[in-house]
Amino acid sequence: MSDEKRIRCPYCQKVFKLKVKPIRDDQKKLNLQCPYCKESLAITREMIASSQS
Repeated sequence: MSDEKRIRCPYCQKVFKLKVKPIRDDQKKLNLQCPYCKESLAITREMIASSQS
């Protein structure tokens, strides 16, 4: 089951939605790219978990 999260890019400050799939236990970071500024972002498991409320 994938969950959609809103992520704010720290470089261009724009918000985009990302469908987050379950992260494996051995995977520490989720590498992605901002669709607006094309900057590479590395999001940790704790960042995704803290955004769930």
